[in-house]
Amino acid sequence: VTGFRVIQSMDLAPGRYQLRVAVREGNTRKAGSVTFDLEVPDFAKRPLSMSSLALTSAMSGAAPTIRPKDPLEKLLPGPLSSYREFPPTDELAFFAEVYDNIKQTHKVEMNAMVKAEGGQTVFQTREARDSSELAGSAGGYGFQARVPLKGLAPGLYVLRVEATAQVGDRETTSQEVVFRVLPTPAGGQP
Repeated sequence: VTGFRVIQSMDLAPGRYQLRVAVREGNTRKAGSVTFDLEVPDFAKRPLSMSSLALTSAMSGAAPTIRPKDPLEKLLPGPLSSYREFPPTDELAFFAEVYDNIKQTHKVEMNAMVKAEGGQTVFQTREARDSSELAGSAGGYGFQARVPLKGLAPGLYVLRVEATAQVGDRETTSQEVVFRVLPTPAGGQP
């Protein structure tokens, strides 16, 4: 069962909110709801901050998706996924935005790594960006990469994305997502 995915974005001012979502199935009239507390951060308050990680996979398109307004449609190869378990034949893709409010000229180094349960790094990529790209105004740098799962043993992994300003106190910000690589099913097919 793949479920049914709806992607909707909302423009909200920084602050705390409670999101309530309810659905009802038309034929059986079964209904359900979920409530989620969320905080919209003020990315202008800190010298360096990062959005949450947007995650998808090559196989995430298997679930039917409605996305009337998907702001990441051009940045990720598929619709956002709430799944955190993936077959070993899949490939993850992530996007994060790093918000830079440091007023002097500098570089920001962005690093993404995947670590296995024992702490071994199994994937890593880096990218450096120059504050001149922001043309003197506050703003952000997009950071994205694809993470192949082929060859990874079944188990838990942590994707950590970190950004460090290469100036002054070397301000750092980061986000993490835990995910699981599933065992290969009998017969070798996903």
